[in-house]
Amino acid sequence: MKKRMSTLFETDTFLAIAYTIIQEADEGIIVTDENGHILLANPAFETVTGYTQEEVLGRKANILRSGLHDRTFYENMWETLRDHGIWKGEIWNKRKNGELFVEWLTIKAICDATGKPTHYVAIFSDVTQHKRTMEQLARLSNYDVLTNVPNRQLFTKRLQHLLHMAQRHNQQLAILFLDLDRFKYINDELGHYSGDH
Repeated sequence: MKKRMSTLFETDTFLAIAYTIIQEADEGIIVTDENGHILLANPAFETVTGYTQEEVLGRKANILRSGLHDRTFYENMWETLRDHGIWKGEIWNKRKNGELFVEWLTIKAICDATGKPTHYVAIFSDVTQHKRTMEQLARLSNYDVLTNVPNRQLFTKRLQHLLHMAQRHNQQLAILFLDLDRFKYINDELGHYSGDH
């Protein structure tokens, strides 16, 4: 079995299999040279970014840069890549039409026999909708839908935090409680729509 596997990896068959996997993957994939120039982009990359492979070949991968991350972010990314050969994380990028999106990105360095990077493979998934859904769920669990005011759960969390901070710094804290008299009457007599208004 070992000999057969070795033969497979030494043939053009293996390259054809690898290329097919890249082309059929649901994740966006690009391969760059050591300087970040794009050598290959798969169809999923085209779907997510709006750029065709022909438009990006030879260009630097930073054409997707959103402008939301500072220089330090990218310096840390490349430092991690140099030190560990891989970087994973969430990053904001920009589609061809200018729309921003969030992706979960993995960049892996491909090194020669001496350990020097010769290529980089970037694999990413568009997680924009997932992130929006999670933000909506967090908002729904912490804010009143009607008034957009923090709900009791968030109020309790914030109050506990403030009480802790006041105690820690030997400070005082005041809470103001407001109530609307006969509000039930408005809902009962004029309806919930009027009460909500």
